[in-house]
Amino acid sequence: MPSKQSLARAVRERLASEDVKAQIAHSLHCVEKRRPLRAESDPARRIRRVQAVTGLSGPAAEAVADYENLDTLGLSMAELTGAEAIQGRTIDFLGSAFLELGAKAARAVARISYRDDGQGNGTGFLISDRLLVTNNHVLPDAPAAAGFMAEFDFELGADRRPKRVTRYAFDPDAFFLTDDQDDLDYTIVALSRRLEGPAELADLGYCALSGAGDKHTLGENVNIVQHPDARMKEIIVRENRLVARLPFALHYLADTEPGSSGAPVFNDQWEVVALHHWGVPHREIELPDGVPLSKDANEGIRISAIVQELEEHLSRMSGTKRDLLEAALRLGSETRAARQPVVVNTGAPSRAEPSKPSEGTRPTIHGDGSVTWRIPIDITITLGQGTMPVASPAAASQDVAQDERPAVGAAAPGPVARPGREKVRPNPDYRRRSGYDPAFLPGGHVVDLPILSAAQLEVAAENGQARTGEDPFELKYTHYSVKLHGRRRLAFFSAANIDGATSKNVSRTTGAVSEPGEALEDPEGFEAREPWFEDPRVANDEETNDKLYLRQAIDGQNPGQLRIFERGHLTRRQDPAWGSEADAIAADADTFHFTNCAPQVGFFNEGKSKREGEAAEGKGASGTLHWRAIEDYVLDNARAQDLRVSVLTGPVLDDERDIPWRGDIIPDFKVPREFWKVVVRVENGELLATALCADQTPLIEQLPEARAAGFKDMSKVAKYQVSIVELERKTGLDFGEAIREADTISPAAEARRAPLTSIAQVSLEKPRPEAKSGPSSGSRRSAASRRRKLG
Repeated sequence: MPSKQSLARAVRERLASEDVKAQIAHSLHCVEKRRPLRAESDPARRIRRVQAVTGLSGPAAEAVADYENLDTLGLSMAELTGAEAIQGRTIDFLGSAFLELGAKAARAVARISYRDDGQGNGTGFLISDRLLVTNNHVLPDAPAAAGFMAEFDFELGADRRPKRVTRYAFDPDAFFLTDDQDDLDYTIVALSRRLEGPAELADLGYCALSGAGDKHTLGENVNIVQHPDARMKEIIVRENRLVARLPFALHYLADTEPGSSGAPVFNDQWEVVALHHWGVPHREIELPDGVPLSKDANEGIRISAIVQELEEHLSRMSGTKRDLLEAALRLGSETRAARQPVVVNTGAPSRAEPSKPSEGTRPTIHGDGSVTWRIPIDITITLGQGTMPVASPAAASQDVAQDERPAVGAAAPGPVARPGREKVRPNPDYRRRSGYDPAFLPGGHVVDLPILSAAQLEVAAENGQARTGEDPFELKYTHYSVKLHGRRRLAFFSAANIDGATSKNVSRTTGAVSEPGEALEDPEGFEAREPWFEDPRVANDEETNDKLYLRQAIDGQNPGQLRIFERGHLTRRQDPAWGSEADAIAADADTFHFTNCAPQVGFFNEGKSKREGEAAEGKGASGTLHWRAIEDYVLDNARAQDLRVSVLTGPVLDDERDIPWRGDIIPDFKVPREFWKVVVRVENGELLATALCADQTPLIEQLPEARAAGFKDMSKVAKYQVSIVELERKTGLDFGEAIREADTISPAAEARRAPLTSIAQVSLEKPRPEAKSGPSSGSRRSAASRRRKLG
């Protein structure tokens, strides 16, 4: 399987080549002049394409291809209609069969999802009544394919309600063929038994593969059926131009997203011309005149290249595998000859196992207390109040995704509002990320990123898109930066700037942006259930991914059934969310990269600080100290005073002490026991730095029994203040002389090293020489006042 980094690099290199840029510029010029056929530089291909669309003879097709006056050719009405369409004269006029064929083609397209939790990973489509094709980087090998399923009809119906989904398992033992080269990047796998849902394989149809050379010309429109970002099925039609061609690839301008990988790219006759596999942000590609593209540039693998490769494989196959592939290729020839590229079967599946009913009739208990039974209809009951049922997409009792379920008691058959959470989607163009600013704090104070040791530099993950003169190890995001330990797949540190004057709240339920004075929602409560994203600038084997967290095991048993560790933010999502609304949204989204993620026990990262208004409960003005309360303490009061604050945070990576992971997704992966953070700010012109550590060892030692009970006793997490010098010893990082001199820990506190139970115990001022004789009442008031300012 090609790494994301190598695949992205190869596509970008092809798109940036002078040949491809010249083809794109020429195609766009011809389209602008309303002569799209002239974008095709091969006259013979142009004529063959006209013949395929119109049925005209050679001379007449040549005349159409050369834009001669159609009135002089004596064409029938059908021929004239096809000729006008292929010339681009009536580009927006299509026969009604276009929609009928498109609907049939879309039926054969499936979302590729993990079987254990239902999270989408890509798109694929049937090429026969038994075989499905997608990208190699979606299904890289046979063992991986066994852990996925194909979800058909994962879409909204005409009534705007989710259709009932049909899910099929894969059978890589029956057939599995893949090519991991970046210029082919395909996988073909057999479908097995039906896991649930009403659709027979015979109902779904297939989009046959043909190696014919008359399925496209440059300048034509293409249509894409996809599951972008793992959402319900969507279709991009019209105004998506083929603009360049290489021996193995087609390039087209269209809007796609992660999750579209493996989608079919169709011509207007709904013949598959390419297998979509990568998109590049449009502003990365500049035409020869220096003008950036107006749409994302996409690359798809040419179906003719895949067919040629399959024919070569066929000669070396035998038995059932040969029969399955031969049948699929024969369908391509037959449907092409019949001018029927999309086929819906009415007979029984040829070699698939008999369809089986959905497995499992046990009730599913959801996180909100609701319960779903299948009997065979779904009945959802929620005690206490009416709520929307939310089940895991992989649960046997669910037919639609959590975000798409209609509300309980909703009137039918009217449209259903989507009450689900807005997914964060980081911008795929990483070139304009600002990153952490060392000169962010007022007063001319400069706080550089911690310096990695020589040994750490040897294992640091490189930024594959770093430009000349940039730090090759810094991964810049919006208002924060990360440096990553490539071997451990975890951050050395994450460093963020916080601007209290322009801080924003970004709602995780609606995506709305509000001012900080408005009531905060619980900002971290659903952190572990949000979508997270891999960073394409980093090699696959140098960062974690969702599989790690979703396939946890207890002593090697029951993988995925009990999640001990959650996906915890290092830099919190609120911290860099400041500036304009667009910047706040971008920063919030950027915090959901796996480079900014670390495994944390239960709700270790979800504690809340108590406000002064709760002092009457006997908890004191500062209240119980939780790990994230330290951040709340700083963030809330940075807003109150319009302060600027920088926060450096990360895990203590200790190969000797850290805990081996319970699962086999990433061999030798270890969980950090400790985490640290340094809060840096300026008060009265003076730079101050406060360092704290939290140790989750006491919770880990309760595993796995305590995890099942919910880890209700968070007091077992040990929090304590440390000196910058001690933190440098623990982490191997060099924080710099300015931070060491700004340390606020007192010698007594450092010697005592007592666990903290209240923020009032945190030393927030630099130690003063006069402190030896004891503080006066005035100095005590000053210290209390200062704590209130910061908390």
